[in-house]
Amino acid sequence: MRNLRVHALTQTPDMMPTLLEAFGLPPPEGVQGHSLLPLARAEAEHLRDYACIGLQLGGASEWGLRAPGWAFLLPGPSEPGDPPRGRQLYVKPDDRWEVNDVLQHHLDRADAFEQTLKEFVAASVVRSP
Repeated sequence: MRNLRVHALTQTPDMMPTLLEAFGLPPPEGVQGHSLLPLARAEAEHLRDYACIGLQLGGASEWGLRAPGWAFLLPGPSEPGDPPRGRQLYVKPDDRWEVNDVLQHHLDRADAFEQTLKEFVAASVVRSP
């Protein structure tokens, strides 16, 4: 077996379709993830154009979007007493530690990423019956 390093963007919801495919089972209708097996078999180079993440801790939240060459951060509400933070945009992989925010130079790109991220968050929020 050869070593394989894959640079594709993946997300946690990709695990269920991957396991189901590995066991020869079809994914349920409406599943958001993609099987990672085509990447592992070198049949595909990427599965998605971006990956989204989110963190909620206490009353604070932050959302992020990774796309090839970019990382976009969108702070949500912060804890009382914490200073508000603005959105941020970083060039990847050049800015490995995310120290050079280039948002002011790429406002159109940041606006597009923010819209995509907000749509993702709206579609991902679990609502109680």
